[in-house]
Amino acid sequence: MEKIKNLFSKGSFSKEKLRDVFYISAMIVIVGLVVGSFIWSTTIIFKAVDAVFIFNEKEQGISSFNLEEFAKVAPRLGVVFSLETPSEESPAPVQAPVVETPIETPAAPEIDLLTIDLEILNGTATKGLAAVWKEKFVSAGFNAEKIKTGNADKKDYSGATVFHNSQNNALEKVMKIFEDNGLAVKTEIDDKLGISSFLAIIGK
Repeated sequence: MEKIKNLFSKGSFSKEKLRDVFYISAMIVIVGLVVGSFIWSTTIIFKAVDAVFIFNEKEQGISSFNLEEFAKVAPRLGVVFSLETPSEESPAPVQAPVVETPIETPAAPEIDLLTIDLEILNGTATKGLAAVWKEKFVSAGFNAEKIKTGNADKKDYSGATVFHNSQNNALEKVMKIFEDNGLAVKTEIDDKLGISSFLAIIGK
């Protein structure tokens, strides 16, 4: 202070005195800013503590923490804080597996054995062979009146052949009788026959 009084006591300022005046003024301003900033920061901190922490006077301690108030004062303290929780990405929808339903073909209509027309021809030199097979079919449930027997146009047929134009399961029933009696039979289609009519030629 004495130095300041001495500066103003004289009528003129020298360069050195003027420099001292600026130096002292700058120091006063700097100290004022530091003190002011400290007081301002301290005030903000105390306000933040009062707003965020809820004190329990009985227990003389902190009873809870106010997150909402802290979120408000956090930017003043240079703290990044948010109450929003990050949204979780919704999982992609799970596609149900595609199950292919098998297409069921309609079953062939069941045929009654008694309605099957069967002609058995003997294609060998063995007499009575056709009649023997007729008895086998009759024993299996076929209608004797619908089974005809006879001799083929020749006696040297090889193997056995069943001619048919069947569109149902009647062929299976005819073939089963031959198979059950140990005779291997091949089949051929004959468009002249009815759907329940069969011609069997028995060869050697």
